Amino acid sequence: MKTISLKKVSAVAVASLGFGLLSVVPAQATSLAANKVTVAAKTSFYKTTVIGTAATNVFEFSTLTAQEANDEIIFTAAVATAPVGSTATPTLTKTDSETPAKYTLSAGTTAAKVKAVMADNTQLSNQDLGTLSFTPDVPGKYQLTVTAVSYAAAALTTEIANNVVGKLTIYATGTGASVASAGIGSTTVSAVAGGQAKINFAPALTNNALSSANLLWTVSVGGVGSMQNTSGTFAVVPTDGVGANDAMTNAGGTIASPSTGFAKPTNGTTADWSSGATLGNGSTTTPFEFIITTTSPVVGTQTITISAISASTGAPTLVSTTTITWAAAAAGASASYSTSFIATGTSCGVADATAANLTFSRTAGTVANICITVKDTNGNAMVGQALTATIAGPGLIKLTSGTSSTAAGDVRAGSLTSTDQASASTAKIVINSDGTSGTSTITISNGTTVLATETLYFYGTVATLTATQNLKVARAGTSGYELGTSDGSGQASAATTAALTPAVVIVAKDSAGIVVPGLTITGLSSDTTVIASATVAQAAGATGTTGAAGPGTYLASVTSAGNGTSGKTATVTFRTQLSTGAYISAAPVTFTLGGTLALGKETIAFDKTSYAPGEAMTVTVTAKDSAGNAVYDGVTSPSLTASKAIGGTLPSGFYVGGVVKNTANTLFAPALGGSFSVNGTSGNDAEDKITASASVTDANAGLLTQIDALNAKIVALNALIAKIMKKLGVK
Repeated sequence: MKTISLKKVSAVAVASLGFGLLSVVPAQATSLAANKVTVAAKTSFYKTTVIGTAATNVFEFSTLTAQEANDEIIFTAAVATAPVGSTATPTLTKTDSETPAKYTLSAGTTAAKVKAVMADNTQLSNQDLGTLSFTPDVPGKYQLTVTAVSYAAAALTTEIANNVVGKLTIYATGTGASVASAGIGSTTVSAVAGGQAKINFAPALTNNALSSANLLWTVSVGGVGSMQNTSGTFAVVPTDGVGANDAMTNAGGTIASPSTGFAKPTNGTTADWSSGATLGNGSTTTPFEFIITTTSPVVGTQTITISAISASTGAPTLVSTTTITWAAAAAGASASYSTSFIATGTSCGVADATAANLTFSRTAGTVANICITVKDTNGNAMVGQALTATIAGPGLIKLTSGTSSTAAGDVRAGSLTSTDQASASTAKIVINSDGTSGTSTITISNGTTVLATETLYFYGTVATLTATQNLKVARAGTSGYELGTSDGSGQASAATTAALTPAVVIVAKDSAGIVVPGLTITGLSSDTTVIASATVAQAAGATGTTGAAGPGTYLASVTSAGNGTSGKTATVTFRTQLSTGAYISAAPVTFTLGGTLALGKETIAFDKTSYAPGEAMTVTVTAKDSAGNAVYDGVTSPSLTASKAIGGTLPSGFYVGGVVKNTANTLFAPALGGSFSVNGTSGNDAEDKITASASVTDANAGLLTQIDALNAKIVALNALIAKIMKKLGVK
């Protein structure tokens, strides 16, 4: 049984009164269009952790009134506020529905989303929705939210964002450095000489508080450079009851006096921090965050050491060591270190979209965006860098500073001055169609340095279809049989049978040679008593699948007619109809009907009768049905063995056109001379033994023949010499 705290119940009741909708049991279901969805942290609204270690919390939801079946709620976790430099993001993982008869939960479209689908018209109260997990990367206070967006069953495309947000505060302790506005929460960072680096330090907590009052820490700087400043803030731990909805308290503030904590220069001079700092929490035990700022005018290594000072002995204990490597300022932006990612729509991507997903209609409007981060040769983000962007080919662009703009592309070239980028190291390009088709290349430059190029495609009206045939012989029989597949979702590495291989692959292109997706393509049979129908589907574009080519490529299977006769043929013409009523067609492909191997015959053949030792050879296995025609594609060929050691692998797999053979230069004759054979057992009902023989020329036999011929010539020469000597009277 689920226990609901009175505080949770009262929270829902108060929200209900505020909207004048308080009713325990509604007379009838009301769509979520009129509802309020309340989200709250279940077990706690405040968590502490150490940077690099995840904090988790279960969230739950309630509906103010009963909902209609199939209403949907999308819950999304996000970071509302975070320490400077943090890039951490939360995940939201669905829990099991507490009452499956009333609602079901499923994973959302991102790792930070969960979807709930309502099942009946019962009002819901304090039902688990998922577990939020967050791993801080910089010390300090984070404020996270879980929002609910409702969709009424009658209009699932219309958002109803009238809901109470669930909130969670996470305080992360530890030490982490950041450079400029790009933080990595690491104890080892790089920075540019003459610039600044910051170290966030949040002392460890016990039961959400410092262990005692009047604690001290010292900060010292070694190596190059010096400390510039140290400041601090404190945060009062919220004291609302467990499950209270609003955990986003901003209680706390900047260190103002020794009683609430302090940060002082070690040498006692107010404005001189070069010798280090002393930090203290004064009389309070609330959580603290100190920010230490350092610099170095020269290149080299700087070490910042933080130690805790014992209140009883005054002895230091090492808390953390941060190493900053100061490098020379780069002359300009680096193409090697700067990043550029192209993605569909207007949201920045974290990797380039695949080429298969970057093909758009020439009338599509806004289609894609490119997000750029400018970095120097040290890999550090660079602000104040002028940028230019141009597009070659169709399309329009809009270049803006930062990554938030969604303004449509409206020019062929754009630029940002160093002033435009004074505080930004990022920029964004939004790309729109311009009514023409072709290949578009966007070039992003910093002065004369090309930082990146990105490519996408705009297509027009289909102009050509090209059909490539993989399979040729459909099965004859009393019922029709499908040959191949139009489903391209299977792994290409698993397409070792005809059933997993597209019978025909069709590529559609416009007059500019750009592939055209989204077509309806049909197959027209010349004889429906042979090939009854064809099925065509567009390739999905998933990497490693038989449909990896993606949209614009279409996969087809064909189905033979019932009671078809082996040996009969038909052509299939794949075509698509234009808005004018005219058809664009591929060249016809021919299919033949073939029977089974049961009463048929298999044979093996070599491409030559004799080979030199190790010479490349081709072995072909042929299968015919009882009528003497090729068996249908997909019948498995027999396993073969050779009587002598050969190089490579003998052919195997499934028959296409009644034939299986090895590809060129993958099979080699034995090294030893003499005859040899390849053997197997047929897959027919009789299990016939099948064999083929060839020979390898004996290299030694050839050498002996040559020696014998040479000896004969020597004997003849000796006889001639003796005859001459006799005539000359030489003895």
